[in-house]
Amino acid sequence: MDTLGSVPVSIQDEKAFDIGIFGNCALLIKLERNIISVAIWYPEKQRFLSYYKIPIYQNIFVSQLHLQKIWENHNYISAGFWKRIVFIVHNLHYTLAPLNFFARDEDIVKLLQLNSKFNERTSETLSFAHYNVNCEMFYSVPIQFKQWLDNRYKTPKMFLHSSSVFLEYVLSQSESHQQNKIYLNILHNSFTALVLKSSKEVLFINSFPFTAQEDILYFVLLICNACQINSKSASIIIYGEVTERSKIFSLFTAYVENVRLESYPRADQFSFEFDELPLHKEADLFFASQI
Repeated sequence: MDTLGSVPVSIQDEKAFDIGIFGNCALLIKLERNIISVAIWYPEKQRFLSYYKIPIYQNIFVSQLHLQKIWENHNYISAGFWKRIVFIVHNLHYTLAPLNFFARDEDIVKLLQLNSKFNERTSETLSFAHYNVNCEMFYSVPIQFKQWLDNRYKTPKMFLHSSSVFLEYVLSQSESHQQNKIYLNILHNSFTALVLKSSKEVLFINSFPFTAQEDILYFVLLICNACQINSKSASIIIYGEVTERSKIFSLFTAYVENVRLESYPRADQFSFEFDELPLHKEADLFFASQI
């Protein structure tokens, strides 16, 4: 499989970056199976001060020793003086359900077990309420992994699933109520697809693993069929690890008339050092600053 596009490993706003203001900043950390992405957000100036990516070679969700080594080797993420910390967890162990749908925790566990290898003895269930669409996102993380992060910081922490962040961002867009739109957030070995019936109702959301980029097109065409969307008239809005030179972008343009790479956040929230980073990449990481 050809790569979906690379990003710089480390970027820093040399003029504004100052360790003395970190107590007023948010630390945003996205945790994937084999990659950690980090951004520092300065709310007072509405600017991002730093971004870097840490490729890793073991599954961090099951190896606390490896997680410990990563934190020891990166000073910023190991610091404890942040205003707040947001962890964005990306895995395939999640489901969206109506608010107040479950009366018992064991019912949530049973639903998660339908679409993932969820072990209630070793995993913890977390949730986030999406009040605009009257739904709640449930997902699981290993208990030891969650406890390790909880014990690491005294700073106020928020845990979010990457699909929750993606959903909240799309809902905030003025055009999100328009029909025949399929929103994709493509990461390194999986992607999330979202279709809204209206600005108040989710028609479809799910994440899929892929090994070849043709897999993404295959799944999207299946989604079009399931949601009764004509693939020729559909609009595909893409975020994530994709460029216009990516194979998947060419594949989509052959089957779908309207395909575009979306930009977030605004360019004025970055210094010129971030010019190398296409703004549609890491959208979920950056948008977490607004939640």
